[in-house]
Amino acid sequence: MELASVEGNLEAAASVVGVEQLPWLGTVSATIGFSAEYALFAPNNPSGWAVGTASALNSSGTPTWSLTDSDSGNFQIDSATGVISKAVATVLTTATHSVTIHAVGLTPSPPDRIISIEVASSMDFRQPGNSQIP
Repeated sequence: MELASVEGNLEAAASVVGVEQLPWLGTVSATIGFSAEYALFAPNNPSGWAVGTASALNSSGTPTWSLTDSDSGNFQIDSATGVISKAVATVLTTATHSVTIHAVGLTPSPPDRIISIEVASSMDFRQPGNSQIP
């Protein structure tokens, strides 16, 4: 097999899995980052309470964010900012919740990211700058 065809196959495979080759860094994978506001989330936080923010890593473009799994509608994401927040007014009774973050409009396209949101058993967390009181 010629070297040129091997390189072409690698480039084709890289574009399928969201990997970009940069000559000075080698191969860099596109990913979705997530920064949490708190390590734990209080079960009685009101609807709209921010959990954290999604971000694009090793990609270019303007992402449009969505949740392909919102934990049965318990969480939502702002499509422009990537802020994930509680979507329901009810008290969360499960200790761990999972959501799947999806982004479009990025090159290369990152794979979806599943994050877990841990809910404290009874503690009442106050979010800095948030005037909402559970």
